[in-house]
Amino acid sequence: MTSLDRYRLSGSNNGLLRIHNRYWDCAGLFLSNTCLAVHPRPRSPGAQEADEREALRTLLRGLGQRLLEFNLWRPVVAVLEVKEDRDGRYTAWAADQDWHRGDFLLFVEQAENVEKRLDDLLDPGHTLAKLQPAPREPRTDEWYRSQLDELTADHGALRSLLDSILPVSSTGAARQAAGKEAIQQGFDDWCKKRIEEADQITVEGGRK
Repeated sequence: MTSLDRYRLSGSNNGLLRIHNRYWDCAGLFLSNTCLAVHPRPRSPGAQEADEREALRTLLRGLGQRLLEFNLWRPVVAVLEVKEDRDGRYTAWAADQDWHRGDFLLFVEQAENVEKRLDDLLDPGHTLAKLQPAPREPRTDEWYRSQLDELTADHGALRSLLDSILPVSSTGAARQAAGKEAIQQGFDDWCKKRIEEADQITVEGGRK
């Protein structure tokens, strides 16, 4: 028993299962709370593309109509099994919205990938990643200091301001002891020094 068997429609559902036609053979029909999934295979690879495409469209739209007759509505999804798609015709159909008009979805797979695709479509929940918060680095004083160092590396004036303030708030205990007054004093000293530097530049410029 495969994971798909619980979704497979059997002969008792023959009202839905009569879906073979000249161009397409149905290797399986599956129904879940998510969708009605169809597994068609081309009977005559290399047939006239227009005829083959129209036959597939008729088959899939007909399935959607038959679901309604059973008082069910599900998106119709076809997982098309092909040995090769040399001219890209089948892949192009999946992207042609003017052709399917949203009546169904089409996936093109080789035989070894069909079962996984069907399983993902019928029960998408089991493939969802379990979201877990990433481990968080402790937000210590050293961590904040490293973040500030990185952010101000290319800003000399701001860097010098932080160098004046951070020493008095480098640890939790020191921050509580120093309080706002110590930080304010560091800021005032920095401003005073910058003003003195500006005055010095002005004086030297006047001498020239």
